[in-house]
Amino acid sequence: MSFIYVQHLSPDYKSMLSALLSKSTKMKVQEAVNGIAMEPDNFYIIPPNKEMSVTDGHIKLLPRKKGMPGNLPINIFFASLAEKHKEYVIGIYFRAEEAMALRD
Repeated sequence: MSFIYVQHLSPDYKSMLSALLSKSTKMKVQEAVNGIAMEPDNFYIIPPNKEMSVTDGHIKLLPRKKGMPGNLPINIFFASLAEKHKEYVIGIYFRAEEAMALRD
């Protein structure tokens, strides 16, 4: 099983999540790279200012669209998983009180 962490962050925020999580797990923790094949026991983190989807087991990264309301990379990600894997995928969404809720 692979794990993917999609953060709602400012486009210029420099995350230290990879370094922090690497100290807490035996899994390989890495920033996602466009086109990489997902491997079991790996933890992938969305890079800053990107949208992410998964197609045929490969991570696809695109620049974040300008002018879109809010910051909802999780919607794009979940939609890509649901389209291919239907009920065979698990998504967990953690939300801070002040964060924007998922949209339909």
